[in-house]
Amino acid sequence: MKSIKVTYGKNLFGQFEVCLYHDVLKEPIGIAHNDPAEIRREVEQLLVITVKTLLAKYLTVVRKTKGNYLVGDDRQRLDDLNEVKSYFTRRMRLATVQRTLKAHLLNVSALLPGKRSRFYPSQLLKYEFFQAVCAFQLEQIDRLATVPSKPGYNV
Repeated sequence: MKSIKVTYGKNLFGQFEVCLYHDVLKEPIGIAHNDPAEIRREVEQLLVITVKTLLAKYLTVVRKTKGNYLVGDDRQRLDDLNEVKSYFTRRMRLATVQRTLKAHLLNVSALLPGKRSRFYPSQLLKYEFFQAVCAFQLEQIDRLATVPSKPGYNV
């Protein structure tokens, strides 16, 4: 499982800056603010939005590739994940998203395509991102206020 890499420091304007990196993200999630509490709130909100977006993309690929052929348990898994996707909102707390996502990780892994599929690498990266979000702790962001700021300091 690949984890989410967190880097932080101060930018040229004296603001605290946090960047979150993962292979599935096209560009890192970057936030700059004067108040560490605001950064924590923005990180939480952007992670929830990213999870919802990636879950929608994951389900779209599953629906387009093998949605018509799913029966029984696999069809139920797809329906459950669609309900989870519609349950997630932009205002939701990260802890709630993590609990819900952790409960449905088995459904996500069961719907992964075969290893020889051309969709396997991208779908696997999305699955690893969901695992990393479940393991992510916002306390990593809280260390921002306690660690002396050096540009590019890694957690």
